[in-house]
Amino acid sequence: MSLKPPIPMTAAGRGIAQADLAGRFVYRFEGDALRNNIVHRICGIGQFTLDAAGQVSGSHTSSGMPLQGSVKTGVLVGTYVLTGEMLLGSDASLGDADIAFRSETPGLDSVDGKFRFAIAGAPDRLWLMSTGATIMGKPEPINIAELVIIEAIRMAGS
Repeated sequence: MSLKPPIPMTAAGRGIAQADLAGRFVYRFEGDALRNNIVHRICGIGQFTLDAAGQVSGSHTSSGMPLQGSVKTGVLVGTYVLTGEMLLGSDASLGDADIAFRSETPGLDSVDGKFRFAIAGAPDRLWLMSTGATIMGKPEPINIAELVIIEAIRMAGS
């Protein structure tokens, strides 16, 4: 699942290196995903730990509902365990993330998500946007059309 080798740097005069991003973050997200030709609104909250080499682990809870048609089951709520990597790019302000979201909720799919991220002023705040997603564990890859934004904030003392 490696995107590219970590870049040891203090690039572009910014003084931010991959290791500066290490810590425990909380995050919130929201957006839309297309499933079975129906747009679903999704949102959630979670936490992750990012180590100095860019490895990510954590969990989140999300909820979603279709924006058209009837909702027979109400709002879908799921829990996920996440693993992957977030690697800072050569300009030391933007990077890429590849994160697997493994569902712990029966009936909800696990997803491999791709993201672009930016350091929002300081390494204590990160903004992410989805750049692609695939349902995992199927015989053929199933791409998901989604548009999700995430804001992550480093926890005090981490």
